[in-house]
Amino acid sequence: LLSPYVPCTALGSGRLRSRQAVCSELTSLLPLSENEGIMGALKDRGITTATPIQEAAIPFIMKGHSLSIHSETGSGKTLALLLPVLLGVADRAVEDNARILVLAPTRELAAQLAAEAELLIPPAATARTRLVTLGEKDAPTIENLQSASVIVATPIELSKALAAPDRELSDWLPGAIGTVILDEVDLLIPAKKFKGKKVGTFQDEGMHPAEGVVKLLARRCKPQGVSGRAFQVLSASASLDQATQKKLARLMRAGPATKAAIGNGPLPIVRAKVDENGAASPAQKVLTSSPALRGSSEGPAGTRTTLVPAVIKHYTVDMDKAQAAKKPLKLLRLAEQKLGQSTGLAGERSGSIGLVVLCSSLPLKVRGVTDDLRELGYEVTSLADAIWPDSTRSVKAANKNKRRPKLKEEDGAAREEGAQDEGGEDEEAAVGGGSLALKRRAEFCSSLKEAPGPSVGGEVSAAPPQGKLRLVVTDQFRTRGLHLDDVAAVFVLGAAANSDTYLHLAGRTGRWPRVEGSVVTIAPSADIKKLKRRSSELGGVEFTPIDL
Repeated sequence: LLSPYVPCTALGSGRLRSRQAVCSELTSLLPLSENEGIMGALKDRGITTATPIQEAAIPFIMKGHSLSIHSETGSGKTLALLLPVLLGVADRAVEDNARILVLAPTRELAAQLAAEAELLIPPAATARTRLVTLGEKDAPTIENLQSASVIVATPIELSKALAAPDRELSDWLPGAIGTVILDEVDLLIPAKKFKGKKVGTFQDEGMHPAEGVVKLLARRCKPQGVSGRAFQVLSASASLDQATQKKLARLMRAGPATKAAIGNGPLPIVRAKVDENGAASPAQKVLTSSPALRGSSEGPAGTRTTLVPAVIKHYTVDMDKAQAAKKPLKLLRLAEQKLGQSTGLAGERSGSIGLVVLCSSLPLKVRGVTDDLRELGYEVTSLADAIWPDSTRSVKAANKNKRRPKLKEEDGAAREEGAQDEGGEDEEAAVGGGSLALKRRAEFCSSLKEAPGPSVGGEVSAAPPQGKLRLVVTDQFRTRGLHLDDVAAVFVLGAAANSDTYLHLAGRTGRWPRVEGSVVTIAPSADIKKLKRRSSELGGVEFTPIDL
Protein backbone atom coordinates (compact mmCIF):
# COMPACT_ATOMS: atom_id res chain seq x y z
CA LEU A 1 0.00 0.00 0.00
CA LEU A 2 3.04 2.23 0.01
CA SER A 3 5.11 2.96 -3.05
CA PRO A 4 8.58 4.51 -3.25
CA TYR A 5 7.55 5.92 -6.63
CA VAL A 6 4.38 7.96 -6.39
CA PRO A 7 2.43 9.07 -9.48
CA CYS A 8 1.58 12.73 -9.08
CA THR A 9 -0.53 15.17 -11.04
CA ALA A 10 -0.14 18.80 -11.90
CA LEU A 11 -3.30 19.99 -10.20
CA GLY A 12 -5.33 22.44 -12.18
CA SER A 13 -3.23 22.23 -15.33
CA GLY A 14 -5.25 19.43 -16.90
CA ARG A 15 -2.00 17.80 -18.06
CA LEU A 16 -0.75 14.65 -16.39
CA ARG A 17 2.82 13.98 -15.48
CA SER A 18 4.66 11.60 -13.18
CA ARG A 19 7.80 11.94 -11.13
CA GLN A 20 9.71 10.32 -8.36
CA ALA A 21 8.50 11.83 -5.11
CA VAL A 22 11.10 13.05 -2.66
CA CYS A 23 9.69 12.66 0.85
CA SER A 24 10.70 12.25 4.45
CA GLU A 25 11.74 9.08 6.22
CA LEU A 26 8.85 7.60 8.21
CA THR A 27 11.03 7.71 11.32
CA SER A 28 11.01 11.51 11.11
CA LEU A 29 7.20 11.58 11.07
CA LEU A 30 6.41 8.85 13.59
CA PRO A 31 7.96 7.80 16.92
CA LEU A 32 8.79 4.39 15.45
CA SER A 33 11.81 4.03 17.71
CA GLU A 34 9.35 3.68 20.60
CA ASN A 35 7.70 0.73 18.88
CA GLU A 36 10.31 -1.61 17.45
CA GLY A 37 7.67 -4.16 16.45
CA ILE A 38 5.87 -1.87 14.01
CA MET A 39 9.17 -0.46 12.76
CA GLY A 40 10.38 -4.00 12.09
CA ALA A 41 7.14 -4.88 10.27
CA LEU A 42 7.63 -1.88 7.98
CA LYS A 43 11.27 -2.68 7.29
CA ASP A 44 10.42 -6.29 6.47
CA ARG A 45 8.19 -4.96 3.70
CA GLY A 46 10.77 -2.48 2.44
CA ILE A 47 8.80 0.52 3.70
CA THR A 48 11.03 3.30 4.99
CA THR A 49 9.99 6.46 3.12
CA ALA A 50 6.66 8.26 3.28
CA THR A 51 4.61 9.14 0.22
CA PRO A 52 3.53 12.79 -0.23
CA ILE A 53 0.07 12.20 1.23
CA GLN A 54 1.55 10.38 4.22
CA GLU A 55 4.00 13.21 4.84
CA ALA A 56 1.09 15.66 4.67
CA ALA A 57 -1.42 13.76 6.83
CA ILE A 58 0.51 11.81 9.47
CA PRO A 59 1.66 14.82 11.57
CA PHE A 60 -1.94 16.06 11.90
CA ILE A 61 -3.28 12.61 12.77
CA MET A 62 -0.54 12.15 15.39
CA LYS A 63 -1.73 15.38 17.04
CA GLY A 64 -5.28 14.03 17.27
CA HIS A 65 -6.83 16.10 14.47
CA SER A 66 -9.92 14.80 12.70
CA LEU A 67 -9.59 15.08 8.92
CA SER A 68 -10.32 13.70 5.47
CA ILE A 69 -7.56 12.52 3.13
CA HIS A 70 -8.10 13.30 -0.54
CA SER A 71 -5.49 11.68 -2.75
CA GLU A 72 -5.27 9.58 -5.89
CA THR A 73 -5.49 5.80 -5.93
CA GLY A 74 -2.36 3.94 -4.90
CA SER A 75 -0.88 6.96 -3.12
CA GLY A 76 -0.71 5.39 0.36
CA LYS A 77 -3.89 6.67 2.03
CA THR A 78 -4.49 3.45 3.98
CA LEU A 79 -1.11 3.48 5.68
CA ALA A 80 -1.46 7.21 6.36
CA LEU A 81 -4.66 6.44 8.28
CA LEU A 82 -3.58 3.27 10.07
CA LEU A 83 0.02 3.87 11.12
CA PRO A 84 -0.48 6.85 13.48
CA VAL A 85 -3.49 5.37 15.28
CA LEU A 86 -1.99 1.87 15.56
CA LEU A 87 1.08 3.34 17.25
CA GLY A 88 -1.25 4.56 19.97
CA VAL A 89 -2.71 1.13 20.78
CA ALA A 90 -0.12 -1.48 19.76
CA ASP A 91 1.57 -1.86 23.15
CA ARG A 92 -1.19 -0.66 25.46
CA ALA A 93 -3.80 -2.59 27.37
CA VAL A 94 -7.24 -2.26 25.81
CA GLU A 95 -9.02 0.82 27.17
CA ASP A 96 -12.54 2.17 26.84
CA ASN A 97 -12.75 4.94 24.25
CA ALA A 98 -9.36 3.94 22.88
CA ARG A 99 -10.40 1.30 20.35
CA ILE A 100 -10.28 1.92 16.62
CA LEU A 101 -13.33 1.20 14.46
CA VAL A 102 -12.64 0.88 10.72
CA LEU A 103 -15.62 0.87 8.33
CA ALA A 104 -15.24 -0.27 4.72
CA PRO A 105 -17.94 -0.51 2.01
CA THR A 106 -17.21 -4.10 0.92
CA ARG A 107 -16.24 -7.33 2.64
CA GLU A 108 -13.18 -7.63 0.40
CA LEU A 109 -11.87 -4.22 1.48
CA ALA A 110 -12.73 -4.90 5.14
CA ALA A 111 -10.70 -8.13 5.03
CA GLN A 112 -7.84 -6.26 3.34
CA LEU A 113 -7.79 -3.52 5.99
CA ALA A 114 -7.92 -6.04 8.83
CA ALA A 115 -5.05 -7.96 7.25
CA GLU A 116 -3.05 -4.72 6.88
CA ALA A 117 -3.58 -3.88 10.56
CA GLU A 118 -2.50 -7.38 11.60
CA LEU A 119 0.66 -7.12 9.51
CA LEU A 120 1.58 -3.83 11.17
CA ILE A 121 0.89 -5.01 14.72
CA PRO A 122 3.68 -7.37 15.83
CA PRO A 123 2.63 -10.74 17.30
CA ALA A 124 4.07 -9.83 20.71
CA ALA A 125 1.96 -6.65 20.96
CA THR A 126 -1.06 -6.48 23.23
CA ALA A 127 -3.28 -5.06 20.49
CA ARG A 128 -5.53 -7.40 18.52
CA THR A 129 -7.59 -6.94 15.33
CA ARG A 130 -11.07 -8.37 14.84
CA LEU A 131 -13.01 -8.55 11.58
CA VAL A 132 -16.77 -8.47 12.17
CA THR A 133 -18.61 -11.13 10.18
CA LEU A 134 -22.04 -12.62 10.78
CA GLY A 135 -23.37 -16.18 10.76
CA GLU A 136 -19.89 -17.66 10.62
CA LYS A 137 -17.97 -20.36 12.43
CA ASP A 138 -15.78 -17.77 14.13
CA ALA A 139 -18.27 -14.91 14.23
CA PRO A 140 -17.16 -12.46 16.95
CA THR A 141 -18.81 -12.39 20.34
CA ILE A 142 -18.89 -9.30 22.48
CA GLU A 143 -16.07 -10.85 24.51
CA ASN A 144 -13.96 -11.11 21.34
CA LEU A 145 -14.57 -7.48 20.50
CA GLN A 146 -13.89 -6.30 24.03
CA SER A 147 -10.44 -7.86 23.82
CA ALA A 148 -9.69 -6.20 20.47
CA SER A 149 -8.02 -2.83 19.92
CA VAL A 150 -8.97 -2.64 16.22
CA ILE A 151 -12.43 -3.58 14.96
CA VAL A 152 -13.01 -3.75 11.19
CA ALA A 153 -16.43 -4.19 9.60
CA THR A 154 -18.76 -3.39 6.76
CA PRO A 155 -21.67 -1.14 7.79
CA ILE A 156 -24.24 -3.80 6.88
CA GLU A 157 -22.72 -6.51 9.05
CA LEU A 158 -22.03 -4.18 11.95
CA SER A 159 -25.58 -2.77 11.75
CA LYS A 160 -27.06 -6.26 11.93
CA ALA A 161 -24.86 -7.13 14.89
CA LEU A 162 -25.87 -3.92 16.66
CA ALA A 163 -29.54 -4.72 16.05
CA ALA A 164 -29.36 -7.94 18.10
CA PRO A 165 -32.33 -8.23 20.52
CA ASP A 166 -30.17 -8.34 23.66
CA ARG A 167 -28.73 -4.86 22.79
CA GLU A 168 -25.50 -5.86 24.55
CA LEU A 169 -23.27 -4.82 21.65
CA SER A 170 -25.15 -1.60 20.87
CA ASP A 171 -24.95 -0.57 24.54
CA TRP A 172 -21.21 -1.25 24.76
CA LEU A 173 -19.64 -0.39 21.40
CA PRO A 174 -20.23 3.40 21.13
CA GLY A 175 -18.50 4.06 24.44
CA ALA A 176 -15.59 1.80 23.51
CA ILE A 177 -14.51 3.65 20.35
CA GLY A 178 -12.00 6.50 20.38
CA THR A 179 -11.19 6.66 16.66
CA VAL A 180 -13.41 5.89 13.69
CA ILE A 181 -11.91 5.47 10.21
CA LEU A 182 -14.20 5.70 7.17
CA ASP A 183 -12.34 4.29 4.17
CA GLU A 184 -13.86 5.15 0.77
CA VAL A 185 -16.10 7.57 2.62
CA ASP A 186 -17.94 8.75 -0.50
CA LEU A 187 -19.21 5.19 -0.96
CA LEU A 188 -20.08 4.71 2.71
CA ILE A 189 -21.94 8.03 2.88
CA PRO A 190 -22.93 8.91 -0.69
CA ALA A 191 -24.88 11.99 -1.66
CA LYS A 192 -28.02 10.11 -2.76
CA LYS A 193 -30.62 8.78 -0.37
CA PHE A 194 -30.67 5.09 0.47
CA LYS A 195 -33.48 3.14 -1.23
CA GLY A 196 -32.58 -0.35 -0.05
CA LYS A 197 -33.82 -2.48 2.80
CA LYS A 198 -33.23 -1.13 6.31
CA VAL A 199 -30.70 -3.33 8.11
CA GLY A 200 -30.29 -1.65 11.50
CA THR A 201 -32.47 -0.09 14.19
CA PHE A 202 -30.35 3.07 14.16
CA GLN A 203 -30.80 3.58 10.41
CA ASP A 204 -33.43 6.24 9.71
CA GLU A 205 -35.49 6.37 6.53
CA GLY A 206 -33.25 7.26 3.58
CA MET A 207 -30.04 6.64 5.56
CA HIS A 208 -27.33 4.35 4.27
CA PRO A 209 -26.19 1.68 6.78
CA ALA A 210 -22.92 3.53 7.46
CA GLU A 211 -24.87 6.67 8.34
CA GLY A 212 -26.82 4.74 10.97
CA VAL A 213 -23.58 3.47 12.54
CA VAL A 214 -22.00 6.94 12.54
CA LYS A 215 -25.15 8.45 14.06
CA LEU A 216 -25.10 5.87 16.87
CA LEU A 217 -21.42 6.58 17.59
CA ALA A 218 -22.00 10.31 17.58
CA ARG A 219 -24.86 10.17 20.05
CA ARG A 220 -23.41 7.68 22.52
CA CYS A 221 -19.62 7.89 22.40
CA LYS A 222 -17.80 9.16 25.48
CA PRO A 223 -16.05 12.56 25.34
CA GLN A 224 -12.80 11.11 26.70
CA GLY A 225 -11.62 7.73 27.88
CA VAL A 226 -8.96 6.52 30.27
CA SER A 227 -6.28 7.63 27.82
CA GLY A 228 -7.59 11.19 27.85
CA ARG A 229 -7.63 11.37 24.04
CA ALA A 230 -10.39 13.31 22.30
CA PHE A 231 -12.60 11.47 19.83
CA GLN A 232 -11.02 11.33 16.34
CA VAL A 233 -12.75 10.99 12.97
CA LEU A 234 -10.67 10.07 9.90
CA SER A 235 -11.86 9.47 6.36
CA ALA A 236 -10.32 9.01 2.93
CA SER A 237 -11.21 8.70 -0.74
CA ALA A 238 -9.80 9.45 -4.17
CA SER A 239 -13.21 10.80 -5.23
CA LEU A 240 -14.24 12.87 -2.24
CA ASP A 241 -17.09 15.30 -2.85
CA GLN A 242 -18.67 18.20 -1.03
CA ALA A 243 -22.03 16.48 -0.50
CA THR A 244 -20.40 13.61 1.40
CA GLN A 245 -18.39 16.03 3.51
CA LYS A 246 -21.50 17.99 4.51
CA LYS A 247 -23.51 14.85 5.21
CA LEU A 248 -20.78 13.44 7.45
CA ALA A 249 -20.51 16.74 9.32
CA ARG A 250 -24.27 16.74 10.05
CA LEU A 251 -24.06 13.20 11.41
CA MET A 252 -21.05 13.93 13.59
CA ARG A 253 -22.65 17.02 15.13
CA ALA A 254 -25.35 14.80 16.68
CA GLY A 255 -23.24 14.24 19.81
CA PRO A 256 -21.03 16.48 21.98
CA ALA A 257 -17.84 14.41 21.68
CA THR A 258 -17.98 14.07 17.92
CA LYS A 259 -19.09 17.68 17.48
CA ALA A 260 -16.02 18.77 19.40
CA ALA A 261 -13.91 16.57 17.13
CA ILE A 262 -14.99 18.24 13.89
CA GLY A 263 -16.01 21.74 14.97
CA ASN A 264 -18.67 23.70 13.11
CA GLY A 265 -17.74 22.89 9.51
CA PRO A 266 -16.95 19.79 7.46
CA LEU A 267 -13.85 17.77 8.25
CA PRO A 268 -10.67 19.57 7.18
CA ILE A 269 -9.10 18.02 4.10
CA VAL A 270 -5.46 17.11 3.54
CA ARG A 271 -4.10 16.85 0.01
CA ALA A 272 -0.57 16.26 -1.20
CA LYS A 273 1.18 18.33 -3.83
CA VAL A 274 4.72 18.11 -5.11
CA ASP A 275 6.86 20.83 -6.59
CA GLU A 276 8.77 20.72 -9.87
CA ASN A 277 11.67 18.90 -8.18
CA GLY A 278 9.38 16.18 -6.83
CA ALA A 279 9.57 17.42 -3.23
CA ALA A 280 6.52 17.80 -1.02
CA SER A 281 5.22 21.36 -1.14
CA PRO A 282 5.00 23.20 2.22
CA ALA A 283 1.45 24.28 1.28
CA GLN A 284 0.25 20.72 1.59
CA LYS A 285 0.87 20.77 5.34
CA VAL A 286 -1.92 23.30 5.90
CA LEU A 287 -5.35 21.85 6.54
CA THR A 288 -7.92 23.30 4.15
CA SER A 289 -11.50 23.25 5.38
CA SER A 290 -13.17 24.24 2.11
CA PRO A 291 -11.27 22.87 -0.89
CA ALA A 292 -12.62 23.07 -4.42
CA LEU A 293 -14.38 19.73 -4.35
CA ARG A 294 -17.04 18.84 -6.86
CA GLY A 295 -20.29 20.46 -5.79
CA SER A 296 -18.58 23.26 -3.83
CA SER A 297 -18.97 26.97 -4.51
CA GLU A 298 -15.27 27.31 -5.34
CA GLY A 299 -15.42 25.60 -8.68
CA PRO A 300 -17.83 24.55 -11.41
CA ALA A 301 -19.70 21.29 -11.18
CA GLY A 302 -17.44 18.48 -12.27
CA THR A 303 -14.25 20.11 -11.02
CA ARG A 304 -11.86 17.31 -10.14
CA THR A 305 -8.78 17.72 -7.99
CA THR A 306 -7.79 14.06 -7.80
CA LEU A 307 -7.07 12.37 -11.10
CA VAL A 308 -6.12 9.00 -12.52
CA PRO A 309 -2.40 8.38 -11.83
CA ALA A 310 -0.30 9.40 -14.81
CA VAL A 311 1.64 6.12 -14.87
CA ILE A 312 -1.45 4.29 -16.16
CA LYS A 313 -2.07 3.86 -19.89
CA HIS A 314 -5.63 3.62 -21.19
CA TYR A 315 -6.85 1.48 -24.09
CA THR A 316 -10.21 0.68 -25.64
CA VAL A 317 -11.55 -2.22 -27.66
CA ASP A 318 -14.70 -1.43 -29.61
CA MET A 319 -16.79 -4.60 -29.68
CA ASP A 320 -18.81 -3.33 -32.65
CA LYS A 321 -15.74 -2.60 -34.79
CA ALA A 322 -13.63 -5.62 -33.90
CA GLN A 323 -12.91 -7.84 -36.87
CA ALA A 324 -12.67 -10.86 -34.58
CA ALA A 325 -15.67 -12.51 -32.94
CA LYS A 326 -17.46 -9.95 -30.79
CA LYS A 327 -17.48 -12.11 -27.69
CA PRO A 328 -15.80 -10.01 -24.97
CA LEU A 329 -13.64 -12.82 -23.56
CA LYS A 330 -12.12 -13.63 -26.95
CA LEU A 331 -11.46 -9.92 -27.43
CA LEU A 332 -9.84 -9.84 -24.01
CA ARG A 333 -7.49 -12.64 -25.02
CA LEU A 334 -6.59 -10.91 -28.29
CA ALA A 335 -6.08 -7.55 -26.57
CA GLU A 336 -3.88 -9.12 -23.88
CA GLN A 337 -1.77 -10.85 -26.51
CA LYS A 338 -1.40 -7.70 -28.61
CA LEU A 339 -0.48 -5.51 -25.65
CA GLY A 340 1.98 -8.12 -24.43
CA GLN A 341 3.76 -8.01 -27.77
CA SER A 342 3.78 -4.22 -28.21
CA THR A 343 4.32 -2.99 -24.65
CA GLY A 344 5.65 -5.97 -22.74
CA LEU A 345 2.50 -5.96 -20.65
CA ALA A 346 3.29 -9.20 -18.89
CA GLY A 347 6.98 -8.40 -18.95
CA GLU A 348 9.60 -10.77 -17.73
CA ARG A 349 8.26 -10.79 -14.18
CA SER A 350 6.61 -14.06 -13.23
CA GLY A 351 3.28 -13.81 -11.48
CA SER A 352 2.02 -10.58 -13.04
CA ILE A 353 -1.72 -10.24 -12.58
CA GLY A 354 -4.55 -9.12 -14.82
CA LEU A 355 -7.68 -7.99 -12.96
CA VAL A 356 -10.86 -8.66 -14.95
CA VAL A 357 -13.72 -6.40 -13.82
CA LEU A 358 -17.30 -7.01 -14.92
CA CYS A 359 -19.62 -4.02 -15.31
CA SER A 360 -23.39 -4.30 -15.26
CA SER A 361 -23.81 -3.02 -18.82
CA LEU A 362 -22.84 -6.47 -20.14
CA PRO A 363 -24.78 -9.62 -19.13
CA LEU A 364 -21.79 -11.42 -17.64
CA LYS A 365 -21.41 -13.36 -14.40
CA VAL A 366 -18.20 -13.83 -12.43
CA ARG A 367 -18.50 -17.61 -12.22
CA GLY A 368 -19.22 -18.04 -15.93
CA VAL A 369 -16.41 -15.69 -16.96
CA THR A 370 -13.98 -17.48 -14.64
CA ASP A 371 -14.81 -20.87 -16.16
CA ASP A 372 -14.64 -19.54 -19.73
CA LEU A 373 -11.25 -17.89 -19.21
CA ARG A 374 -9.92 -21.12 -17.74
CA GLU A 375 -10.99 -22.90 -20.93
CA LEU A 376 -9.06 -20.28 -22.92
CA GLY A 377 -5.88 -21.39 -21.14
CA TYR A 378 -5.55 -18.81 -18.39
CA GLU A 379 -4.82 -19.47 -14.77
CA VAL A 380 -7.79 -17.68 -13.24
CA THR A 381 -9.42 -17.22 -9.85
CA SER A 382 -12.68 -15.62 -8.72
CA LEU A 383 -11.96 -13.07 -5.98
CA ALA A 384 -15.18 -13.78 -4.08
CA ASP A 385 -14.75 -17.55 -4.18
CA ALA A 386 -11.15 -17.24 -2.99
CA ILE A 387 -12.00 -15.29 0.18
CA TRP A 388 -15.65 -16.25 0.81
CA PRO A 389 -16.01 -19.72 -0.77
CA ASP A 390 -18.90 -20.77 1.47
CA SER A 391 -21.04 -17.67 1.13
CA THR A 392 -24.60 -18.07 -0.07
CA ARG A 393 -23.81 -16.32 -3.35
CA SER A 394 -20.77 -18.49 -4.07
CA VAL A 395 -22.68 -21.69 -3.34
CA LYS A 396 -25.65 -20.64 -5.48
CA ALA A 397 -23.36 -19.57 -8.29
CA ALA A 398 -21.64 -22.93 -8.21
CA ASN A 399 -25.00 -24.67 -8.62
CA LYS A 400 -26.58 -22.35 -11.13
CA ASN A 401 -25.04 -19.46 -13.01
CA LYS A 402 -27.80 -16.87 -12.86
CA ARG A 403 -27.62 -13.58 -14.72
CA ARG A 404 -27.30 -10.39 -12.69
CA PRO A 405 -30.14 -8.01 -13.61
CA LYS A 406 -28.98 -4.87 -15.39
CA LEU A 407 -28.73 -1.79 -13.23
CA LYS A 408 -29.72 1.61 -14.51
CA GLU A 409 -27.00 4.03 -15.48
CA GLU A 410 -26.80 6.28 -12.44
CA ASP A 411 -24.31 7.53 -9.93
CA GLY A 412 -21.49 5.04 -9.44
CA ALA A 413 -21.52 5.33 -5.67
CA ALA A 414 -25.25 4.62 -5.53
CA ARG A 415 -24.88 1.62 -7.83
CA GLU A 416 -22.09 0.19 -5.74
CA GLU A 417 -24.08 0.78 -2.55
CA GLY A 418 -26.95 -1.13 -4.13
CA ALA A 419 -24.66 -4.05 -4.76
CA GLN A 420 -23.74 -4.11 -1.10
CA ASP A 421 -27.40 -4.33 -0.20
CA GLU A 422 -27.84 -7.25 -2.55
CA GLY A 423 -25.03 -8.93 -0.67
CA GLY A 424 -26.86 -8.75 2.65
CA GLU A 425 -28.03 -12.35 2.49
CA ASP A 426 -24.52 -13.56 1.78
CA GLU A 427 -23.20 -11.83 4.85
CA GLU A 428 -25.89 -13.26 7.09
CA ALA A 429 -25.67 -16.81 5.82
CA ALA A 430 -21.94 -17.18 5.30
CA VAL A 431 -20.20 -19.95 7.24
CA GLY A 432 -16.60 -18.75 7.10
CA GLY A 433 -15.00 -15.42 7.97
CA GLY A 434 -13.29 -13.37 10.68
CA SER A 435 -9.90 -14.98 11.21
CA LEU A 436 -10.88 -17.63 8.65
CA ALA A 437 -11.40 -14.93 6.02
CA LEU A 438 -8.05 -13.35 6.85
CA LYS A 439 -6.36 -16.74 6.57
CA ARG A 440 -7.99 -17.40 3.20
CA ARG A 441 -7.05 -13.93 1.96
CA ALA A 442 -3.42 -14.53 2.96
CA GLU A 443 -3.45 -17.88 1.15
CA PHE A 444 -5.00 -16.25 -1.92
CA CYS A 445 -2.42 -13.43 -2.05
CA SER A 446 0.38 -15.94 -1.50
CA SER A 447 -0.94 -18.16 -4.30
CA LEU A 448 -0.73 -15.25 -6.74
CA LYS A 449 3.01 -15.03 -6.12
CA GLU A 450 3.68 -18.74 -6.48
CA ALA A 451 4.42 -20.75 -9.60
CA PRO A 452 1.33 -21.66 -11.64
CA GLY A 453 -0.48 -24.73 -10.41
CA PRO A 454 -3.40 -25.53 -8.11
CA SER A 455 -5.79 -22.64 -7.60
CA VAL A 456 -7.11 -21.57 -4.21
CA GLY A 457 -10.24 -23.62 -4.69
CA GLY A 458 -8.22 -26.75 -5.36
CA GLU A 459 -8.87 -26.88 -9.11
CA VAL A 460 -5.73 -27.41 -11.15
CA SER A 461 -5.08 -24.96 -13.97
CA ALA A 462 -2.58 -25.64 -16.70
CA ALA A 463 0.46 -23.39 -16.54
CA PRO A 464 -0.33 -20.30 -18.64
CA PRO A 465 1.61 -19.90 -21.88
CA GLN A 466 4.70 -17.70 -21.73
CA GLY A 467 3.75 -14.03 -21.34
CA LYS A 468 0.16 -14.64 -20.27
CA LEU A 469 -1.11 -12.88 -17.18
CA ARG A 470 -2.70 -14.64 -14.27
CA LEU A 471 -6.27 -13.41 -14.06
CA VAL A 472 -8.45 -12.52 -11.08
CA VAL A 473 -12.14 -11.98 -11.86
CA THR A 474 -14.53 -9.80 -9.89
CA ASP A 475 -17.38 -7.36 -10.44
CA GLN A 476 -17.09 -3.59 -10.27
CA PHE A 477 -18.81 -3.42 -6.88
CA ARG A 478 -16.01 -5.33 -5.11
CA THR A 479 -13.05 -3.37 -6.46
CA ARG A 480 -13.18 -0.21 -4.33
CA GLY A 481 -9.88 0.15 -2.49
CA LEU A 482 -8.76 -3.32 -3.57
CA HIS A 483 -4.99 -3.83 -3.56
CA LEU A 484 -3.28 -6.82 -5.14
CA ASP A 485 0.47 -6.77 -5.65
CA ASP A 486 1.75 -6.61 -9.21
CA VAL A 487 -1.45 -5.92 -11.15
CA ALA A 488 -0.09 -5.22 -14.64
CA ALA A 489 -3.44 -4.61 -16.30
CA VAL A 490 -7.12 -4.09 -15.57
CA PHE A 491 -9.58 -5.40 -18.16
CA VAL A 492 -12.94 -3.65 -17.84
CA LEU A 493 -15.70 -5.63 -19.55
CA GLY A 494 -18.54 -3.20 -20.13
CA ALA A 495 -19.03 0.47 -19.32
CA ALA A 496 -18.04 2.23 -16.11
CA ALA A 497 -21.06 4.19 -14.89
CA ASN A 498 -19.22 7.51 -14.63
CA SER A 499 -15.83 9.13 -14.15
CA ASP A 500 -15.59 8.24 -10.47
CA THR A 501 -16.23 4.58 -11.17
CA TYR A 502 -13.63 4.54 -13.95
CA LEU A 503 -11.10 6.32 -11.73
CA HIS A 504 -11.39 3.61 -9.09
CA LEU A 505 -11.35 0.74 -11.58
CA ALA A 506 -8.23 2.12 -13.26
CA GLY A 507 -6.62 2.68 -9.87
CA ARG A 508 -6.27 -1.06 -9.23
CA THR A 509 -3.07 -0.93 -11.30
CA GLY A 510 -0.15 1.49 -11.14
CA ARG A 511 0.33 0.51 -7.48
CA TRP A 512 3.29 -0.76 -5.49
CA PRO A 513 5.30 -2.83 -6.28
CA ARG A 514 4.41 -2.23 -9.97
CA VAL A 515 4.61 1.47 -10.78
CA GLU A 516 2.98 1.37 -14.19
CA GLY A 517 -0.06 -0.34 -15.62
CA SER A 518 -2.66 -0.54 -18.37
CA VAL A 519 -6.43 -0.36 -18.39
CA VAL A 520 -8.29 -1.94 -21.30
CA THR A 521 -12.00 -1.21 -21.66
CA ILE A 522 -13.90 -3.69 -23.86
CA ALA A 523 -17.36 -2.36 -24.65
CA PRO A 524 -19.80 -1.48 -27.49
CA SER A 525 -19.23 1.67 -29.57
CA ALA A 526 -21.75 3.82 -27.68
CA ASP A 527 -20.07 3.10 -24.36
CA ILE A 528 -16.60 3.76 -25.76
CA LYS A 529 -17.78 7.16 -27.01
CA LYS A 530 -19.16 8.01 -23.55
CA LEU A 531 -15.87 7.03 -21.96
CA LYS A 532 -13.84 9.23 -24.30
CA ARG A 533 -16.10 12.20 -23.55
CA ARG A 534 -15.09 11.85 -19.89
CA SER A 535 -11.43 12.38 -20.69
CA SER A 536 -11.40 15.98 -19.45
CA GLU A 537 -13.03 14.96 -16.16
CA LEU A 538 -10.20 12.49 -15.64
CA GLY A 539 -7.48 15.06 -16.25
CA GLY A 540 -7.10 14.74 -20.00
CA VAL A 541 -6.25 11.05 -20.21
CA GLU A 542 -5.80 9.68 -23.72
CA PHE A 543 -7.63 6.53 -24.77
CA THR A 544 -5.74 4.52 -27.37
CA PRO A 545 -7.86 2.16 -29.50
CA ILE A 546 -6.68 -1.41 -30.04
CA ASP A 547 -7.69 -2.69 -33.45
CA LEU A 548 -8.44 -6.40 -33.46
